Amino acid sequence: MADGSRIQFIWNKSDAWKKITLQLDKGFTNSYWLNAEDGSIVKNAGRQVSYILPPYSSRILYAVTGRVLPSYLLSAPKASPTTSTKLLSLNHWDIATDSVSVKNSALFDWKDNPVFKFQGTNGIYTTSFNLKKQTGKKYYLDLGNVCFTAEVSVNGKNGGTLLYAPYTMDITSLVKNGTNQLKIGITTSQLNYFIGKAHAGDKLYKQFKGQEDKLISAGIIGPAVIKVADNLH
Repeated sequence: MADGSRIQFIWNKSDAWKKITLQLDKGFTNSYWLNAEDGSIVKNAGRQVSYILPPYSSRILYAVTGRVLPSYLLSAPKASPTTSTKLLSLNHWDIATDSVSVKNSALFDWKDNPVFKFQGTNGIYTTSFNLKKQTGKKYYLDLGNVCFTAEVSVNGKNGGTLLYAPYTMDITSLVKNGTNQLKIGITTSQLNYFIGKAHAGDKLYKQFKGQEDKLISAGIIGPAVIKVADNLH
C-alpha cells in the first residue's frame, strides 16, 4: 500500500487444520487477522504472528505501519476445535435430485459422474451413523469440499446452512446416543444443466453447445467426517 502497509491473503487448501507462524518486518508496528467469512478482526501482539486455519478456509493478514485500528472494530479471538480428531467417516450416502438417484454410494463430484453431470436441481444427501455421545465433548460435522451450499438436518432438527468453506458445523446439541440420521440439502449451479440441454440438442441453450469441457464441480465432494473435541467453553 502507499504508506508501506501490506495485505496478504492466506489460503488453507487442505482438509486439515493448519497452523501458520510468520515473523513480520520491524517496519510493521501493528497487524491484524481479518476474517471475511464472519467479519471479525483480531489484533496481533508482537511481530511474530500465528493463526490456526480451518480446513478449506482463508484469512487476510493486514500489517500496518504506524496506524492502529479503532477498538470498536476488533473482535475477541474465538476458540476453535483445533484439537478435534476424526471420530468416523461418512462413506455411504443415498443421493437424489428430482430426476436421478443413487443408493449406498461414496461421495463424488457430479461433473465426473455420467448420471449426475448435467443435473442443475438441488440434491438431497442422506446417511446415518452410530455414536456413543460423551459428556464434555463437542461433535462436529465436517463435509470437506462442497459445491456450493449445504443445509444440514440431524435427526429431523435443522442445524443451519453452510454457505462457504470451511463446511464444518457444531452438531453437539443435535446428535444422540445410538443411530443418528443426517440429511443434507445441496444447492448447485445451473451451468451444467444448461450445457446438458445444449448437448441434448435443445436450441434454446445453443450458446452452451460444445462446452462439455467447461462443466463445474457440484455436490458434496468430501471427505465427510464426524469429529470430536474437548468442550472448551
